Amino acid sequence: MTTNKRDALILKRKIELLDQLRSEKELLDARIKDVQLEIIDRLDDLDQKSFSVPITTKTGERLVKATKVQNHRTTIDEASLRSALPEKVWIMVTTRALDKKKLEAHMAAGDVDPIIVANASTETLSAPYIKIS
Repeated sequence: MTTNKRDALILKRKIELLDQLRSEKELLDARIKDVQLEIIDRLDDLDQKSFSVPITTKTGERLVKATKVQNHRTTIDEASLRSALPEKVWIMVTTRALDKKKLEAHMAAGDVDPIIVANASTETLSAPYIKIS
């Protein structure tokens, strides 16, 4: 078997394994979500926020604590707030930010030199990953 065929076979097996693991992960993620919801329901029934249990593993026994965590996020209707505040106050509580779409439009129109923008820009690579489609 030539190196190219061997490499292709190795890649094929790795891609098949990745696809299989991702499928298993989806099933596990769904099961984890279901079990978490069951634990939350039980904690709510007991009117408790957490519950500790001893768990025996190959390396010994350890105490595992399950705690119900529920974060909250505040969302502000900016249009409503803007109309409720005086303009002077609105300006004090907001900031101006670069609008990339406007910048691109002005570069396309010739109002802004793309070289100036390029000199002020930095490209950052993300971590590589494999997309299965």
